[in-house]
Amino acid sequence: MIGGRFVVRNRKLLTVDLAALSDRAAELHAELETTFKPARSRFECVAPIINDFCPALALTPWHINRFCGC
Repeated sequence: MIGGRFVVRNRKLLTVDLAALSDRAAELHAELETTFKPARSRFECVAPIINDFCPALALTPWHINRFCGC
């Protein structure tokens, strides 16, 4: 109970429509796949080089600065 309102009852989440959330996530995934397909192909070209150059760097997520894109 949160703020006097049940959010879980009998191990079932009451405040989120999980089916709708799953559908929306699938839609967004498809949209991202389409939008970033060119970038993904460029990344896949350089990924082996990065993996060979520095394994630790290859395991580090790429950080994006929203102000300069790098």
